Amino acid sequence: MPKKQNGFGKPTSFSIKGFNTNVKKGKSAGSPGTYPGNRSYGSSVHRTVIEKYDIDSNWSRWRKGLEYSYLGAYLDFEDLSSVLYQGTVDEREVIFDGHQFSTASSDSRSHYAARRTVLGVRDLGSVVEVLASASDYPDNYERNELWVKIQQNQVLGTSRLRRVIGERLTDGSTQANVLNVLTEQKKPIRYTGKNRLENKSKITVTVPVSDLLAVDYVIANNGNLNCLIGEIGYFPNFLIERPIDNNDIFEDGSDFFEVIVNDTSTASQFKILDAKTDLPPALLDISSLTPIYSTSSADSTLKGTYVFQKSDYQRYFGAQYLTADVVKGEVSDLSYALMPFKIQSILEVNGNLEITGENIQTVVKLFTPGELINYVIFADNSFTQTVIDNDKAGNYLHKPPAPGEKLWQKLKPDVDPWIEPVFTDIGHLDYAEVYCCSCPDFSHAVIRMPESLDDSGNKNNRQRKFPLPSAMGNDSYSQLGIGNAAGVVQSWETQKYKSVLGCASIQLHLCLLTN
Repeated sequence: MPKKQNGFGKPTSFSIKGFNTNVKKGKSAGSPGTYPGNRSYGSSVHRTVIEKYDIDSNWSRWRKGLEYSYLGAYLDFEDLSSVLYQGTVDEREVIFDGHQFSTASSDSRSHYAARRTVLGVRDLGSVVEVLASASDYPDNYERNELWVKIQQNQVLGTSRLRRVIGERLTDGSTQANVLNVLTEQKKPIRYTGKNRLENKSKITVTVPVSDLLAVDYVIANNGNLNCLIGEIGYFPNFLIERPIDNNDIFEDGSDFFEVIVNDTSTASQFKILDAKTDLPPALLDISSLTPIYSTSSADSTLKGTYVFQKSDYQRYFGAQYLTADVVKGEVSDLSYALMPFKIQSILEVNGNLEITGENIQTVVKLFTPGELINYVIFADNSFTQTVIDNDKAGNYLHKPPAPGEKLWQKLKPDVDPWIEPVFTDIGHLDYAEVYCCSCPDFSHAVIRMPESLDDSGNKNNRQRKFPLPSAMGNDSYSQLGIGNAAGVVQSWETQKYKSVLGCASIQLHLCLLTN
């Protein structure tokens, strides 16, 4: 018995003991951040990485939609007319139109979606055969290439298809991206070479000194011709196309072959434009620059060494080793563009002024003679089709159209050409509409665009907020095409990704239509 206290013992000796209401919980694995607990002051919970990404993603999408709703997501910008392959038999007029993604203080303010429409009709050839059997053409299937045999209506000096590599073609219902075009012997129809960064093309223009001394701009500078240094030189007929001759030197190497071009032109149109900016000439809107001088009797010379990567073409020659002489026997014409250049120096010689431009990086293309039959290689993951907007039973889903109006159509963005029939329309191939977006995720490039201020007041590139790769994947040869844009654009676009841009652009177009 318990010891008695006051005759009865301790009053609490027979009472029931209470329960411990404190429950200790172990903490979960660490995570990127600590967050307030629900309905409790001073407590916290830890979310996993995936949970955090999900929450951030949902919030970002909601916020973006709110900005579009409040401030107007799409603003049309003025249509832009241009000409493709100006001055050649392949010349085509085009129109660019699109939308600006506009908000007051978000990343979307700086992005655009655009469409390119080729005007008129051009017969690029008719489809003869679609080589769409994976069992008969296993090599093509493994490379994700669908070969299509094309027939021309008539033989020209060069094939109509020589400039469609990288383009998107359609027969009216099927659209796909072109990876390459081959001759009837299944050899490349075109070879593309570039300047090395350390060996760019050099251009010199010769005009009479007396003509320049009479120019108002020079007179305003007290007749000092040095005022022309730093201005922009420009050839309106900038696309040069001619037959290959004995002055074009083909030299062979182990991984590359070279073509040395030394061209002289007479009686050419030439202009000097007021730069007004330090931007590279390739980024300027030539039509907005003030002309200083113009002539139609300028003489010019271009000296350039162009390298061609053999691995791009060797597989089409099988066991035959590709050399410069082999390519020389295949091609008949060459083409290059004289892009605007900054005047580097001037020299007066025998009453003429020699104007030397800064060395420019150019591209030369070698073409084979025209043939009746060609093979076009399409990227098999770029196929789409435009069909009448019917349901699965074939019933039209809209009211009957008025006389003269077309039926509603819908786009099938994911077509497998190895299973579904493609290029079934009886007609000819032509250029399809092309869509693009400035978003780094689509273009695989970032443009230098400092537009926002951080907490310290420093300017940041708004596009840096988009996901970027940790390593650039292009080799040095692939980067040669954007060498002049160093510091302005950074690209990680690969050749394989270029082949499927059409699919991405179609998805973008669907996004524009449905939002």
